[in-house]
Amino acid sequence: MPLNNLPSAGHWITLDWQRDARPVGGPPIAFRKDWIVPRDFTDAHIRIGGSYRYALYVNGAIAGYGPARSFPDALSFDTWPLTRLLHAGANQIAVLLLPYTGVTGYAPISRLGLRVDASATLADGSVETLGSDHTWKARAADWYEETPLLISLPVGFQEHFDIAKEPTGWKVAPPGDGWRDAFVIGPVGTPPWRAEEARTIPLMREEPITPSIVWRGRAPREMTAVAMNLARQFNAQVVEGAPFSECGGASIEMADNNVYTFDFGRTRLIRPGLSATSIQGEIRVEAYYSLDMDDRPKANCGFGHAQEGAVDSVVLTGAETADWEALTPRGFRFLTLRLSGSGRSKLTLRAKSVDYDFPRPATFVCNDTTLQEIWNMSATTLRSSANDVYVDTCSRENMLWTFDACVQAKAAFYTFGETALWRRCLNLIGAGIDSGGRPRAIVPAETSFMCLIDQAFMWICSCRDYTVITANDDVARHNADAIGRLLAFATEHITTDGYFVPPSSTWHWIDWAPLEKRPYSLAVNAYLTVAADAAATVAEAAKMPALRAQAEGLANALRPRLAEFFDNDAGCFRARIEPQESEIEHSLMMPRDPNPLSHDLHGNILACIASGGDEAQRASALRFVAGRLREPLGPGNAFGPGWTDTLLAPLFDAGYGQVALDFVKKAYGQTIVAGAPTWGEGFGTSRYNTAHGWGACVNSLIAEQIAGAGPTRDGRDRRTPRPELARELEYRVETGNAHFAVIFRNGRTETSS
Repeated sequence: MPLNNLPSAGHWITLDWQRDARPVGGPPIAFRKDWIVPRDFTDAHIRIGGSYRYALYVNGAIAGYGPARSFPDALSFDTWPLTRLLHAGANQIAVLLLPYTGVTGYAPISRLGLRVDASATLADGSVETLGSDHTWKARAADWYEETPLLISLPVGFQEHFDIAKEPTGWKVAPPGDGWRDAFVIGPVGTPPWRAEEARTIPLMREEPITPSIVWRGRAPREMTAVAMNLARQFNAQVVEGAPFSECGGASIEMADNNVYTFDFGRTRLIRPGLSATSIQGEIRVEAYYSLDMDDRPKANCGFGHAQEGAVDSVVLTGAETADWEALTPRGFRFLTLRLSGSGRSKLTLRAKSVDYDFPRPATFVCNDTTLQEIWNMSATTLRSSANDVYVDTCSRENMLWTFDACVQAKAAFYTFGETALWRRCLNLIGAGIDSGGRPRAIVPAETSFMCLIDQAFMWICSCRDYTVITANDDVARHNADAIGRLLAFATEHITTDGYFVPPSSTWHWIDWAPLEKRPYSLAVNAYLTVAADAAATVAEAAKMPALRAQAEGLANALRPRLAEFFDNDAGCFRARIEPQESEIEHSLMMPRDPNPLSHDLHGNILACIASGGDEAQRASALRFVAGRLREPLGPGNAFGPGWTDTLLAPLFDAGYGQVALDFVKKAYGQTIVAGAPTWGEGFGTSRYNTAHGWGACVNSLIAEQIAGAGPTRDGRDRRTPRPELARELEYRVETGNAHFAVIFRNGRTETSS
């Protein structure tokens, strides 16, 4: 039976009406059901969807974790193969359903429910089914201590597990005391789960990984209450020890030393777990997660709120042996195990890397060693920053920020030939634009203060890029209506004198740079013009003439205004003009640089991309930008790594390609020289960072502007390779329906297709 055609007999179930009414907080919900499968089954699958995170067990073994995040009204369901896990006769199905974190800007908080459909095909072609209903048993998984403490705001609760409180063998044993009939919320289509969507991306790949031990020492053994936030306590304690090297080490004996730190090589998504043997006395093992390692191990503390701290724990007291695995994967580089209590134990770390299953990577070989290192580090960073969506960083947030996801997705196309996750992220962003055209900067999530309208402009550009690069109009058709709503929302905030001023309810962000954020900003007006031009291309692909007329009308109205920003004395566009309207409300939500640039890179480049001013003015503006890039790194040429492709690409056609490339090597080279394995949120000199995926957009610049991959910005033809910038280069990328290859040696192009 095809995976997406499993029967939909299962109902939405939960623990009781109280948990349905209060979906935030509390321990996970445990579910149990036996399924009798005849002897002659030939194939079996289970389709499962949860309002937040679930862990699925079959006959006591983990079958999978999920689901892919989605908005509730188009919930993503996972389908797991079960043939190898089932046997003839009674099979035990168990599920743990995790509650929401309770942060509206980072989660689509709704009802807390689970729905399951399973199917076993028999030899005669008949089908045995199982659906979630009132006959399933449920209980609070109170062996996880209830606490409001978070790893960080959007990435889940701290998990404090007590093996003595867990019902013995509950995943396979008959439900006993404490279990009750599951509470039925409703059938398929029950709000908010009005529609379901089969997972459109690969299931996550979880593989065992063995890190190195890099530090060991001693800390107090007092077993304090987890409600005191173990992470903050650990950071404040005296911890003594020294670096220690054991490559590939995973097994330790907690005796004189009770603190060990493991290095996973780079910041990445890991599902930690451990096995404990020879347990003696009172013991709790605490797992602390961090990105860096100085004189002693510490725990991350998220955004610094008192409830945040990157730690999980498991109490082993009362058992001779025990196994534990985190229900939620964690983003970190260093994991520190600390044993508290008076007992001792032998511990074996059993961690799994959690990765998006990228296609085969593109071939990129270049004689320029710095360029080669930049490409390779971008590929590594993308692997750290992709799971069920492209995330800004897997550690503190692990969320789809609109701008970050868009620039990462394009880079992943050129680096891996990946299109499925790009398409899914674009569609999720479109689903986050409400009926009034107000976008969310983070999806999926509730409507909140997280409204950065300028990030949504990049989304429109990314929809255009997907459409012209892949020659596929499915994203255009899927998101055309949302683009129209967004443009209408922006049009409502055009002043009577013809300038766009973001409404006070939104952020005007653009980038982490000293940019003008007051009304009548060039950058945001030029950016909207660029987005409107991109929307016209999307509308043409979607065959929506009304949207095209709307987009072209907005672009043509704004474009003449951009010329008003040109400063003849400076020879470039100024960052802002004084408003002609006396009373303009503007956002106070985003902190502003006290000394914004009067003439910045972002506004000048965006104005040029939008064809603002005349040809001579644009040439002068690009000359100004090239001059700024030649200067030492500083506020005048500062920008976030996610802007590398957008800001530098226009310089290549203007004859400043070498200037742009030199700047890339200078800015990105700091991180390479520092010995970091991934890119950080900004250009820096530390060897430790967040593995911030947006820096990988430099691969889009390399692929398009040096190797000549992809169409030009208008989508009509391909670029020309530039062997003068890299005399020896080979680049090949394959996607489902496209192939691109270029080879040039000794400054001559040998192959280009």
